[in-house]
Amino acid sequence: MYPRPQSRRRPAPLPLGEFNANAAWLLAATLAHNLLRWIAAIGLGAHGEPVVAKTLRRTLLSLPGRITRSARRLILHLPAGWPWAPWFELALARLRCVAYAT
Repeated sequence: MYPRPQSRRRPAPLPLGEFNANAAWLLAATLAHNLLRWIAAIGLGAHGEPVVAKTLRRTLLSLPGRITRSARRLILHLPAGWPWAPWFELALARLRCVAYAT
């Protein structure tokens, strides 16, 4: 989907010793990478500037929140002083506006 930024480090070897297991791991890693890029492009509106996957994981995906259920609805409770709450709410609102096939 999106090209991966060039780094000076050599890619790490695949974690498993069997070809099919490595193929499945590589597929999962590729899907996770593309999902992060889509979140950055659609949710955050980052179309031209580079967004580092590690930064997205550290700020938005390692969310210190709590999900509760009330009246058949899921409610996400974010911490009061969490510094990335406005960015998360903006990305969540943009992603909820995306039409999906039913």
